[in-house]
Amino acid sequence: MTNNTISGNSLDGIALDWVDTPGETVNAEISSNTIQNNKGCGIRLRDNDTGLTITGQGNKISGNAGGELCGTKTKFPNGFGGGR
Repeated sequence: MTNNTISGNSLDGIALDWVDTPGETVNAEISSNTIQNNKGCGIRLRDNDTGLTITGQGNKISGNAGGELCGTKTKFPNGFGGGR
C-alpha cells in the first residue's frame, strides 16, 4: 500500500490478521500513507503472527482513537511512522 489516505473508519484504519500456515510468509509493504482519525487503531496487527513481516516508511499516522500502532510494535520498522 503506497500513497493512500485512510481516514474516518468506524474501526481500524488497517487491520492485518494473517493466519499462519506452516511454511508460509506474508510481507506487507506500507509506505507514504496518511492514516488518521479512525475510531480504532491506525494499524492493528495480531500479536502472535509469526509469518507476517511489515516493511515501509514515511507514513503519517495520527489521531486514531485506539492508538496509532497496535499489536507487536517491534514488527514495524524504524521510520515507519506512528511512533516507529
